[in-house]
Amino acid sequence: MSLSEAPTATSNVLVPVLRRADPFSRGLTDDQEKQLLEFAGRIGLSASKSHVRSMGHRAIAIEGRCVGRLAGDLVDLVLRGLCVRAAFERLQRPIEILEIGTLFGVNAIILHDLARSLAGSAKLTLIDPLEGYYGRGNRDVVTGLPISVENVRFNLRSNFVCDGDVELIARSSIDPATAELVGSKQFDFAFIDGDHSYAGIAADWKFYTPRVASGGFIVIDNYRDGVYPDVDRFVDEQIASTGCARFIANFARTAVFQRTA
Repeated sequence: MSLSEAPTATSNVLVPVLRRADPFSRGLTDDQEKQLLEFAGRIGLSASKSHVRSMGHRAIAIEGRCVGRLAGDLVDLVLRGLCVRAAFERLQRPIEILEIGTLFGVNAIILHDLARSLAGSAKLTLIDPLEGYYGRGNRDVVTGLPISVENVRFNLRSNFVCDGDVELIARSSIDPATAELVGSKQFDFAFIDGDHSYAGIAADWKFYTPRVASGGFIVIDNYRDGVYPDVDRFVDEQIASTGCARFIANFARTAVFQRTA
């Protein structure tokens, strides 16, 4: 049957199988669910398999309303969500979220949706020059769509994130002037996924970890994923240090720290 032909009642209609454009997974295995629940216990959070699955289903629905994509596996996103939820359970107030490296804003929107559903409101600070995907041009290498302020704003509006809930700083996070723009804000959750060079991630840690409140979480992406050795080296040095944040766990592509002072 050609594309122009309409199927009849007796036609054997072939339904195309849509394959993901990128290598990231949107499913959770039984082992991953078990590990996520173990991680939840490690950060003092009571959670069940249904909580984890519900978070995953909600994330996929939100991604479906966005242009672009979530650059990562669902398991890593759920791990971040557990950190946000643990921060809320400890503080019992609206959560302040910092994201360094936002791409299309999908990850931040999902975390904001979770935090808002827990506390009634939440705040986002997004830092990204929005000039491309790790120096590979100003279009996303997977979707071919522009990485732009306009597309991030479209996704925020499409998912009911009020203008007053988000500050979008379209600048490099490692520019000291950007840290000055952030000012005296304090965050309860920080996601570092910006410049993946050693100098870049070290600058993000130096500038923004002091802005995370005591007990808040710092999450670093792409740890031990075999792609960014500078991330591995920096995180390993922090794990061995006795600095202002203690190492909690590494799971999937994620390293998790908690601010101690």
